[in-house]
Amino acid sequence: VMMSWLVSAGYLSGNPLSLSRQRARKGKPRITRYLDHGLWNEVKIFIESMPRESDRERTHYFRSRWLFTLLYLGGLRISEVVGNVMGSFFCRRDADGQERWWLEVLGKGDKTVMDRPPRDPKNLIVTNKNWIGIGLYSFFITVAVMAAVIFAENYLMADNKTANNIAFVTLAFAQLFHVFNMASPHSKILVNEITKNKFIWLAILICAGLMIMVFALPQMRLVLGLNMLSRDMWTVSIIASLLPLVAVQLYKIIVLKHLK
Repeated sequence: VMMSWLVSAGYLSGNPLSLSRQRARKGKPRITRYLDHGLWNEVKIFIESMPRESDRERTHYFRSRWLFTLLYLGGLRISEVVGNVMGSFFCRRDADGQERWWLEVLGKGDKTVMDRPPRDPKNLIVTNKNWIGIGLYSFFITVAVMAAVIFAENYLMADNKTANNIAFVTLAFAQLFHVFNMASPHSKILVNEITKNKFIWLAILICAGLMIMVFALPQMRLVLGLNMLSRDMWTVSIIASLLPLVAVQLYKIIVLKHLK
């Protein structure tokens, strides 16, 4: 669908995916693995049968029993267990008035799950504030693409086809850099849950590498109908694609902190 839209919009002269005649492969059946009550009882029986004669053996027994029980009953990730301390356990009454032990787990955005109240089901998933943010993001990206095209046509003497390629590159990189705008408004600009995620950096590098490879290989340029971009054109596209990121970060610094 995306390639067809790019062809209709004039960014590409042909759809490279239409050249593939391979049949769609059937997805592999989903395999669900879990321990039922019988298997869980076998695990507990095995743990209870562990030797406890020496201090070292007793320590190993208690540690195994504690970890397996915590992982199975709590449904926790390994990182959530490693990152917690005994002080995270506390006693609180549940909805039925019974006292139970709870474990406070650190969630996304460096916020504890117990501190976040449940969302009211009557509340909108996308609020008016969210729509305003989406509109601002779209406006900044649109302005950046238009600025790159206008600059390329007037100062780099780019023809219409090359200007379309510059618009496509600017739009693609602006969307890649836009992921850094998804950080929490209350987090730091350079160090936050987005910049610390290694998988996001890996995805950006892979996407950028594919984009550069498409223009670097003559066969790909021929199939997609692309022109070779000069160094100045790449510079203009990269700088223009960074403008929405800078604009949104300035908006967060000036407007959001002023509202506090």
